[in-house]
Amino acid sequence: MLLSLVLTFALLAFQRKVIRATGSTAGVHDLRTRVSGNQWFVQLHLELPGEMPLHAAHELCVQASQVIRQHYPRADVMVHADPV
Repeated sequence: MLLSLVLTFALLAFQRKVIRATGSTAGVHDLRTRVSGNQWFVQLHLELPGEMPLHAAHELCVQASQVIRQHYPRADVMVHADPV
């Protein structure tokens, strides 16, 4: 429960960074976290402009994963890009 709350705040900060970088509205939804032993699992959907090139969308997903892993090095992170 605490992990989910802390991750939500980290993702909100990243969301503002994405919005500034793309100049478009972006959001995060379907955030799921769980812990199994000492391994953390994080999944989320990152909302990106539908016209964004795949390469750019992929790079933003990689950046989102890196931001989460910086704060939670044990996390296995999966970020899915959703066009909006």
